[in-house]
Amino acid sequence: MNTAETTSFKRAFLGGLALYIVGFAVGDDLLSLLFTSGGQVPFSKISGEAESVFFCVNILIKGILLLFYSRWALRHDLFHGKFVFSKRTAVICVISLILFLILSLSFQVKTNLVDSWNYFNRLHGFPFGLINTILQYVYYIFEGLVMIWIADAFQTAGEIGLCQPKIPWGGLALGLLWGLGHVFGKGWFTALTWALPFGIAVGVVYLLDKKNVAAPLLFWMIFNVV
Repeated sequence: MNTAETTSFKRAFLGGLALYIVGFAVGDDLLSLLFTSGGQVPFSKISGEAESVFFCVNILIKGILLLFYSRWALRHDLFHGKFVFSKRTAVICVISLILFLILSLSFQVKTNLVDSWNYFNRLHGFPFGLINTILQYVYYIFEGLVMIWIADAFQTAGEIGLCQPKIPWGGLALGLLWGLGHVFGKGWFTALTWALPFGIAVGVVYLLDKKNVAAPLLFWMIFNVV
């Protein structure tokens, strides 16, 4: 690598790390500790109002992070994502919908929109059951965007540093950081059997649709809805 490539590699790599640290280590893990008195109070025991505030603060952190990182990355020519709905995007969405419907109906290995509504409504009743269900899915949108931005940053770093654009560097990094990061809140089983491969899949989908943000974001949202 020449000097310019080395600088771009370092910026992309550190940018991906910054996205993970601010978006998830701070935005999720640290914030959860603050709202649960250092983890002493189960999250299911906090009030509906407090949970709504948690979601709003979390969404705000991720939104500000996405805004500032995007401006910085575009200024340094480090962000290469686009947002279009192509035929390839539609095919990926249909395949994702079928796959996740099979998983949801046959194996019941994940929660969906109805499960989330029932959970929040049982905990908080109306109106905070409805409010927190809506806020959770707004949160999922922002979480998905941060995941894709991380994938893009590490994909850029991998392509510059290792000159192998067909390898999903972003997905591998997302799986290791975001995926294995679930160890702290969900345990090793969830991290290894679900979060790690799903993080890699998001990066693969991003590449399959030629670095189109729409495909992995819809892939992520379909997973959470169905």
